Amino acid sequence: MDVIKIEGLEKSYGDFRLGPFDLRVEPGAILTVTGHPNGGKTTLLRLMWGFERPTKGRIEIFGMQPHLEQIRVRQRAGYAGDHTWYYPELSTEAFLEFVGAFHEKWDQAYALTLLKDFRISNWHLISEISHQDRRRLGVVAALGHRPSLVILDQPAAGLDDKMRKHMIRLLKKLAQEEKVTVVVSTNIADDLDQIGDGTLVLNHGNVMESTY
Repeated sequence: MDVIKIEGLEKSYGDFRLGPFDLRVEPGAILTVTGHPNGGKTTLLRLMWGFERPTKGRIEIFGMQPHLEQIRVRQRAGYAGDHTWYYPELSTEAFLEFVGAFHEKWDQAYALTLLKDFRISNWHLISEISHQDRRRLGVVAALGHRPSLVILDQPAAGLDDKMRKHMIRLLKKLAQEEKVTVVVSTNIADDLDQIGDGTLVLNHGNVMESTY
């Protein structure tokens, strides 16, 4: 079964319209979504996560419509958006414990290992770490319950070359060794060939190219 199935998907906001388009993504694949700013990347990822509902067409995650079955989808999927507000008064470790309380299969030891790999202190308050580290903390929180699907909105933004390459290795390892399906948006053209099995290019809501 396809992990993601999209048929005739459209989403409209005033003068902006994403789609229509179709897409299918199988288990263990990495889909890179790229394009110009305001092209529709974040809108598509929010639709996959159930933050938004389609104006027309249909989107299914694990055979479920995410805006209708958010809890069931989120037990099997992880999401890290482009926001970085995460309870600034908590330490990074306490924040991960908080997130873990919402997941039956949360693995705190695994989450702390990822945190260390990203060179983020487990005892610093979130208010004390950088914007880039808060982005990486969001990725760790998305992965801590070992999801079958992970949706990441520009997780490499602001990273130096070394840490960006580490991010790429992590995503490829998840896909190749653990058969995790990865959807990742990026504005970094150099990353595309390194990450994706296929690429979806969006411009003002239109699919300009699809190699998936």
